Amino acid sequence: MVQCHFDAFRHLICGHCFCVACITKIQQTNASPACPACRAPIAINDPQPIYLDLVADKPLARVVAEGITRMDADSKLVSVRTAERKLRQTVEEMEEREEAAGELRVALADFSDRVVPLFKRARSQTSELLSLKKKLEETEGLLTILRETQLKLREEVRDANARAEVQRAREAEAQAHGEVHKLKGFLERGAQDRNSHRSKLKAVMEERDALQQQLQQLRNEMQRRDCSSSTACDDDDDLEIEEEVLLSDDLDEDPQPQRVSTVAKFTPLVSFEGMARPGFGSDWQIGRGTKRKERDEPPPSGFPITLNHGRTTVAVQLGPKHSRRVKVR
Repeated sequence: MVQCHFDAFRHLICGHCFCVACITKIQQTNASPACPACRAPIAINDPQPIYLDLVADKPLARVVAEGITRMDADSKLVSVRTAERKLRQTVEEMEEREEAAGELRVALADFSDRVVPLFKRARSQTSELLSLKKKLEETEGLLTILRETQLKLREEVRDANARAEVQRAREAEAQAHGEVHKLKGFLERGAQDRNSHRSKLKAVMEERDALQQQLQQLRNEMQRRDCSSSTACDDDDDLEIEEEVLLSDDLDEDPQPQRVSTVAKFTPLVSFEGMARPGFGSDWQIGRGTKRKERDEPPPSGFPITLNHGRTTVAVQLGPKHSRRVKVR
């Protein structure tokens, strides 16, 4: 066996070989040197020398056997001695190989007894591990599907809750609109009733003003009549004005506080001329004429007028029977 030392080349860990000059240039010019072929990093001590071992392509025993076969009577003595030396070397190597073969057989038996079961167990464990990995992948896939389903269900629940909340809000809004519409109806009806009451009140007030005006006219007429009458009129003939007030049903349905109308008491004016003649005493009074028969009970008087919230409770007579009657319109 011949060993050859190639000093001009270096072998890297990645398996590529370059010359010493190229490797040195790469290490000096680059902060992080790398292999030009595979870009694997190059450390300082990575480049190693290259050694070449030259061996025969045939076993030594076969080479020696072929050489001896070619020898004959014409062979040189040197060749014979060389063949003898090679034969002895071959025998020694074969003996060494026998010892090595015995050791190999012992190691093989130990390998078969100890290592092979381990490899079988490792192979079975590897297959079991692959099966477990497959099951794990299936479980992870199922877990992924379950997670996606869970997310989808959560979104559906969130959407359902949002829709329910919107529905409740709409129902509450509709109910509020209904209440508002109902209140608006109440307000409108109240406004209509108020306007109706106002119109009725206005009509009643106008009617009252008309009656007061008519009453005032009657009073003025009565005053004119009293002024034109003579002084001999009987003071017992009281002037009365009868007024029949017809109250409408609307006033009964809508009682409103009315201002109490007071009737001013009228005192007849007595007009006379001149002075009393001689002989009249200080206790002189106007002649009363023929006295009427005294009544046991005075006739009922219509004064003061009984009112209830500004309205008369009974028919009121404000004048003599023969006086003018005024009917309220």
